[in-house]
Amino acid sequence: MCQSGLPSPMIGAYFPNWAQYRKAPATYTPTQLEGIIDTINVLFYGFAYFCPNSSMVQPYWVTQLKLCDGKQPFDVVSIEPKDPQFYSAIVGMKSKNPKLKVIISIGGWNFPSNFYSGMVSDSTSRAHFIKSCQNFMSSYGFDGVDLDWEFPNSPARTDEVKITCQQFDETKDDGGQASDGANFVELVKEMRAAFGTDGIITVASQADMKKAGWEDIAGLAQYIDMFNLMSYDYTVSDIADSPITAPNENLYPPPASTGIWNDSVATTIEGYIAAGIPPSKMSVGVAYYGHAWYVPGLTSEADWCQYGLKATIQGKCCGPFAQTYGALYGQYSQLCGTYMYSEIQKAGFTTCFNNVTQSAIGYAEKAGTDGYTAAGVWISYQDPTTVKAIVDFAKIKGLGGAFAFDISMDSMTNGQFSYELTKEIAQLEAQNITTTPSPIPIGGCLYHSQDSQHMLNLTQLEGTTIAKVDDTDASLVWYLSPCDNLLSCNDMKANSAIMNVAEMKCDKYLSIWQNGEVIPKYDENDKMWQFIYTNGEQCNGLESVLQVYWMCDPNMHNKSEMVVAQTLAQCEYQMVINSSFACN
Repeated sequence: MCQSGLPSPMIGAYFPNWAQYRKAPATYTPTQLEGIIDTINVLFYGFAYFCPNSSMVQPYWVTQLKLCDGKQPFDVVSIEPKDPQFYSAIVGMKSKNPKLKVIISIGGWNFPSNFYSGMVSDSTSRAHFIKSCQNFMSSYGFDGVDLDWEFPNSPARTDEVKITCQQFDETKDDGGQASDGANFVELVKEMRAAFGTDGIITVASQADMKKAGWEDIAGLAQYIDMFNLMSYDYTVSDIADSPITAPNENLYPPPASTGIWNDSVATTIEGYIAAGIPPSKMSVGVAYYGHAWYVPGLTSEADWCQYGLKATIQGKCCGPFAQTYGALYGQYSQLCGTYMYSEIQKAGFTTCFNNVTQSAIGYAEKAGTDGYTAAGVWISYQDPTTVKAIVDFAKIKGLGGAFAFDISMDSMTNGQFSYELTKEIAQLEAQNITTTPSPIPIGGCLYHSQDSQHMLNLTQLEGTTIAKVDDTDASLVWYLSPCDNLLSCNDMKANSAIMNVAEMKCDKYLSIWQNGEVIPKYDENDKMWQFIYTNGEQCNGLESVLQVYWMCDPNMHNKSEMVVAQTLAQCEYQMVINSSFACN
């Protein structure tokens, strides 16, 4: 494993070099960073490209913008004329924040996956690219490279790049190949050898576990400093086959009854952990924008505060996006079906918090207060409450950090950036994220055994070991038995246990939902451990278990555990231990 040169925890943000072209007050340049640069400790400059060879498709930025004139194949190149000026300004901010690391991000969604695929497939091409990266870092003062390949083994595609509402440039992409993952590992292995321990290497990594497998995350992990999980865009609206409303970045999966893809931030993080990726090498991404659909005619919160609503094609987006389900773009973002958080604030959506997914929903019951947003626009987005939930989850899991995509979309007050979301991400530093869990902001109920007689009662179990740490590898060896619902089963050690939600019942709530958070309520008579459940999908009339939190009895010297539950079959879940901390 490499020794990371990144701060811990990483409070990161992507700086978008295209935001300089937005209309005021949403224009974003390094000048706007000055109000937040002492809060973040890693800034990813997006994006740079590298030149294709002659056998590859030649995109408009090669043929028209001439970015590769005088360059060799696989040379790293700047994209925007002001990039060198911006590089200097941002790297210069280290004088204000000596902890700041500045990293050049190479690639992005509009950069052809085929270019990466071709480059990594040949050792000579890899060596040339690595040397070019080193020269680029040395020339401009970057601390490392972020590899944003979207994505290994990808299918062929054509990206429509909006220049104006009337002008689009096409970027054709021949896609990747099955060997991409193994070749990607070779690239970062050779890059690590060339960079030594000083140069930082990060990977903008896929949230979908199938695509993460194509990326060979297990192979990459030993050579890189961090996976920047692109844990957003779980659903988008600006495509022709997205007819129902869905979350952009939900912490937990939506109920199956919504008909939405069963994915989430928690699912991604758990998937990476299951694949053997150390949590300290993961940073969770936070999208500073929402995805919008057009669902006119809803009159009450009960109607619109939900996922799975049938949308209507509004037809207001530009060019090839006009017949997608994306609502008209935000006034400044100009991207079909997308509102920046600052635009969401200005539009004056009526909002609600979806407790199941821990995500925010907005709806324009009437025309927006911005004088732009039409009545009937429905949006899923992130706000300070949902970002806090993600940050708390990152703390519990012991993640290495979090990052914003992107910093230019954060909140504004009176025409100035106020950075409400970034300040929530910065709360990662408020506590030790590897040892101290936070209360989960959800309701709760008490677990009973199948016969409703035995409850998890510390009075009866006093003196027993209800949590253990293996002496050899420090792994947790606790389980709730599927045999008799006690805290042991034939003296066997296990890392997980299977429970059937249909055999559980919610008797009463021991926790109080108050001011947006759980206020634990302890039963002094029975010294009862509490389970905290999400208000998840109903299963046989009962809430399905998505998370369980053991409340610690301060008078006992045992341990408190965080566990999650993964669906195995209808009503059946597997509970897996994730972290531990001492009661005292």
